[in-house]
Amino acid sequence: MNNLQPNGRLASLDALRGFDMLFIAGLAYLIRAICCLFTGGESCWLEAQMHHVAWDGLTHHDTIFPLFIFIAGVSFPFSYAKQVSVGRTKGQIYLKVFWRAAMLVFLGMICNGLLKFQSGPHRFFSVLERIGVAGMLASILYMNFKPCWRIVIAALILAVYGAVSFIVAPDAPAGTSPHCVEGSIAAYIDRTLFAGRIYKEGVYEPEGLLSTFPAVVTAMLGNFTGEYPSPLPRDCHRTGLVTLASSEQEAVEQFLHACRGWLFSRDACAFLLDNRCQGLSEMGFSAEGGRHEFHRHLPAAQVH
Repeated sequence: MNNLQPNGRLASLDALRGFDMLFIAGLAYLIRAICCLFTGGESCWLEAQMHHVAWDGLTHHDTIFPLFIFIAGVSFPFSYAKQVSVGRTKGQIYLKVFWRAAMLVFLGMICNGLLKFQSGPHRFFSVLERIGVAGMLASILYMNFKPCWRIVIAALILAVYGAVSFIVAPDAPAGTSPHCVEGSIAAYIDRTLFAGRIYKEGVYEPEGLLSTFPAVVTAMLGNFTGEYPSPLPRDCHRTGLVTLASSEQEAVEQFLHACRGWLFSRDACAFLLDNRCQGLSEMGFSAEGGRHEFHRHLPAAQVH
């Protein structure tokens, strides 16, 4: 079925984005409230799925922000093709990518209290900052490297990050596991370099420095999903010719519809985090216009 709308947007991608936005806007709170109307509902499986885990583990709520950035990655190939088709230069596209990233970082600073003009430090990192930076870096890689090289880059990022995550924090007691809060090297770096400016002072930062790298891979995986089948032939990235065969489009649509259904299953949660599926809602990476953090928790990153 052809889901390309008259305005050039992919209906299934918009539907998936809308599903994600429902939870970001507070659907989880409504589900929790409904569960609590029934005896034992406050401790049932569904209610527990509407919370983030404290450190390690995985719930449905932990997949919402990963999907947010993943959607951004899916959208960018279509956005890039659209911009190339109207004659925009690479420099103009770069400028747009940088501008969006800067705006998201700035909005994240506002959410952290930039305009409250209160004394004392404010939180340095934010969800919006993570979306902007991860999306920007993935977009730059998409514009400059062929798929095979981007696969290599993604694999190297995850391999290095995985290896580093097994280093025990220098200030951890002897025998501490690198998988716990006290032994996490990512948490140590954040509380050392950004003391007084992290989410849980003296403990850890969910959107910390090191976890930005696998978040970039999440957006890159979205790029791969959006370009295979590609919204335009490989040589069109240089010539500006834009074509979207109906069979290619249908394949993309079927995948996105499947994602929407899989979100409700246990296997879907594993799939999403195994592939660092973070996505972005309306950062502008849409078919026409042309990102909870992947991991709140280091152990979850190591497991996947």
